[in-house]
Amino acid sequence: MHNLHLIRVTANDGKEACDIVGSHIEDWGNENNWRTMCGAVSQDNEVYKAYDGRYEPDANMDTIAKINKMVEGWMKPDWYSDSARKALKRGKPIEKFNQAELYSLKFYTEQLGAIVSWKEGKKYRRKKGEKVAKGFDVLNEIFREYDYSEFGVTDIDNGDEGKIWIVFVDMHS
Repeated sequence: MHNLHLIRVTANDGKEACDIVGSHIEDWGNENNWRTMCGAVSQDNEVYKAYDGRYEPDANMDTIAKINKMVEGWMKPDWYSDSARKALKRGKPIEKFNQAELYSLKFYTEQLGAIVSWKEGKKYRRKKGEKVAKGFDVLNEIFREYDYSEFGVTDIDNGDEGKIWIVFVDMHS
């Protein structure tokens, strides 16, 4: 399965950002689990395309604002969670769930756990007194950090000088 994982890093340009991320996660995977650096978008909305992988920054995700909206979309309930939520709303006890509802419940609780984790860590990179954005802020927040088998946002605090870049990584797991 392919998924897009965003990795935040500080670098002088998009190629350097992709190289840093590539080096950082080079030990992840095996012959069946691999990754491809697709490109990056800077805090100033500069776009670097690596011309590789499925998730190259395109017109739908070529600005930080669009990336924030995309991540917010990852946090909305998907069809897996729908049947579990409906069964719970009807008051059906969990022990009477059928296989599809139990499968749905598994994904629903995992998704809720990731969202709660995001909310608890919401001030991840913020400075004291800095205004908190209403929605997701990819420049400052994480979501499913280091869970490369899922859509998420990981921060690599490399301490380098430069701009913040969001690197698009096609993760195959």
